[in-house]
Amino acid sequence: MDAFEKFWFFVKRFFFPIVLMLTGIWLIIVGISQQAKSSVEVALGEDPSNTLTQTTYFMYGAIALLVVGIISLYFILQKKLPATIVFGLAAVAAIGVFFLGKFNWNSVEERIIYLDQVDKSKELAKLGLEDIQKLQEAHKKNYDGYAPSFDSLVKFAKTDSISILTKAVDDLPSTKMTMDQARQLGYKFPKEIWTEEDALKLGLIVREYDKVPVAEHLFSKEKIDKEDRLYPFDLAKIEVQRTIDSTEKKFIIQTNEIDTTSVGVRVLAMPPYGPQVPNDVEDTLQIGSLTEVKMNSNWR
Repeated sequence: MDAFEKFWFFVKRFFFPIVLMLTGIWLIIVGISQQAKSSVEVALGEDPSNTLTQTTYFMYGAIALLVVGIISLYFILQKKLPATIVFGLAAVAAIGVFFLGKFNWNSVEERIIYLDQVDKSKELAKLGLEDIQKLQEAHKKNYDGYAPSFDSLVKFAKTDSISILTKAVDDLPSTKMTMDQARQLGYKFPKEIWTEEDALKLGLIVREYDKVPVAEHLFSKEKIDKEDRLYPFDLAKIEVQRTIDSTEKKFIIQTNEIDTTSVGVRVLAMPPYGPQVPNDVEDTLQIGSLTEVKMNSNWR
């Protein structure tokens, strides 16, 4: 038997099981490396949704391919399995891996779409909470406390006003207050620091203010046009938690009496967010606190 015949004999006898084994090993390495990459992204706080990680089914297919190759090689060495049967097994295994890979790809694409819809729903909820936050901060500035209900918050936004500085002439005096100025203001001794009120009484500065409705000022057309909003501001729907579908949801206001003079107010955007499944719910988007008088968000 010459060299070519020996080579061809080797190819016919061992080629397919070796290819099956090498392919299976390569696919297993690819799957493990992709899973490790996703773990690193999660550890770094990044979004791994765009990484096409290999699913468990894909790994099963790769392992099956390796096992078929090993078994085929064993039976060939034992001279118990003809080359034609090995070829058939290889073809069946290759087809199986193809369909497993296609299934894996489709499942990853579905996961990416799902995560994108959840993220969009979260952004819609955050925008609604930020609108409420602006109104609540204005309410606190006017009344030294937050509105305990949406009815009182909407009433405040519609009927109350905010003082807006429309004219300012000169700055607070940089010189110390004289004794004569102190007497004019009714003080026994000059104050160390000038206040705007004192400077206005003596006519040293000019400040003019206009009263503007709260909602009109906070959500003026000029301000809204500068923002890249996901939906138009609507005071009548301030308590509606927007979603990517037509599901009706509402924000929830909770209150707690901290002491005799202060009340904690918290506003919640209740999950699930969009198509989010219970196992993926990590936390609840919210602003405010039941233990402190503050209106911070829990995502910044």
